[in-house]
Amino acid sequence: MDRRCVELQVVLQCAPTLAGLKTSNLLIVPKDQEDKVRFVLRHSGLLGYRLVYDRHRVIFLVFNRDKLISYLAKPVVSLAV
Repeated sequence: MDRRCVELQVVLQCAPTLAGLKTSNLLIVPKDQEDKVRFVLRHSGLLGYRLVYDRHRVIFLVFNRDKLISYLAKPVVSLAV
């Protein structure tokens, strides 16, 4: 999987977040592509947090920082914590 394939996976798996429809998405890629994913995310306007990794894959939580902060600031959400 080269960088273009990683870019395609980000687009396919995170389209709702890229379009601003969702705050976050999960992104699952082969473990050897983690650095390429970080490069692509750095240039996408989204942030990625590695949730899980094993011998074969990495699962990222990909999110829009501003949307997440706005969502967490809502009184209904902050009361749930």
